[in-house]
Amino acid sequence: MLAFPFSNNMKTVLSLSEARKLALHSQGLLSTDPLQGKEGTLSIIQQIGYVQIDTISVVERAHHHILWNRQPGYKPSYLNELSEEKSIFEYWSHAAAYLPMEDFRYTLINKKKHADRIAERLPDTSIRSFVLERIKSEGALQSKDFEHSKKSTGGWWEHKPAKHALELLFIQGDLMVARRVNFQKVFDLTERVLPASVSKTMTTQEEYTS
Repeated sequence: MLAFPFSNNMKTVLSLSEARKLALHSQGLLSTDPLQGKEGTLSIIQQIGYVQIDTISVVERAHHHILWNRQPGYKPSYLNELSEEKSIFEYWSHAAAYLPMEDFRYTLINKKKHADRIAERLPDTSIRSFVLERIKSEGALQSKDFEHSKKSTGGWWEHKPAKHALELLFIQGDLMVARRVNFQKVFDLTERVLPASVSKTMTTQEEYTS
């Protein structure tokens, strides 16, 4: 038997079998008639909170397996469609993950912490400013858009430091992943990706941890 306290004077007691069913239900593994289409995929991500993105593909990337196990009619294209429709977004939730767009504000505390650390450890903002200005003027860009096979007057600005700057700008919140092309991230300004209806109010520490 497992006891779950809900207040100082009240607790709920579950058998191991009931606790197992509760855990499976909360993970969306007991549904006998899941919603189909991309709306069903969105419903699953909202229920379980996030889906960790797998960068390694042998048979198929693990995040597709996770969704297919909960939605037999699932198609890998649904994630890109939901991202482009701004129903989900990418950020770190202990690892790179797809999260429901309505949870965006819960990432702001970590983005502020990352921005403060980056400013302290990397006070030279020139490469990040360069990358940000290009995206502002040219629109959404990939890492490869900063690489050239021919010799460039931009020198080191056009190669690996620019790729690193893209990730830093993403982790501190200036950029978001607008979509993926052949699994490669396409970055754009946060204000051009984030729907106007989504709250940008910083959570309190209590809200964040509850």
